[in-house]
Amino acid sequence: MAGVAGVLALCSCNNDKVAVYRIPKEGVNVAMLGGAGTPEPPSSAAEPVQWTKPESWNLQPLSEMRSGSFKVEGPNAVSADVSITAFPGEAGGLSSNLNRWRGQLQLPPLSDEQLSNTVQWIEVDNVPTYLVDFQTTDNNPQPARILVQ
Repeated sequence: MAGVAGVLALCSCNNDKVAVYRIPKEGVNVAMLGGAGTPEPPSSAAEPVQWTKPESWNLQPLSEMRSGSFKVEGPNAVSADVSITAFPGEAGGLSSNLNRWRGQLQLPPLSDEQLSNTVQWIEVDNVPTYLVDFQTTDNNPQPARILVQ
């Protein structure tokens, strides 16, 4: 049996090259999520997400997930990372995304009922959407905040 393993090892491919493939995404539309007792957003947006960059925001390199990426300088050498993302459909669901963002701030996950109390429903350009604001605890040595609309 050891001989067979040795022969296979000698005959195996010795190709150290790594190939990377980029596949263009299909048209990305923004879809917002509704829920019990909340305004019912449209099932999908007809237009991709659009924005106007404030003059003081600095462009940053885009990543696979970001349609827009900016650094905003504040007072006392404080800055904010602003990203614009748009996902088709439910993109994993509202609750799982909210708890994922909470985890990024080392906050514990919340139940669906608790999460529904953290979501504020608003209208932006006559389109119903949600607004969520998560912050690290007051005693955190590296305070951070995630604001999602």
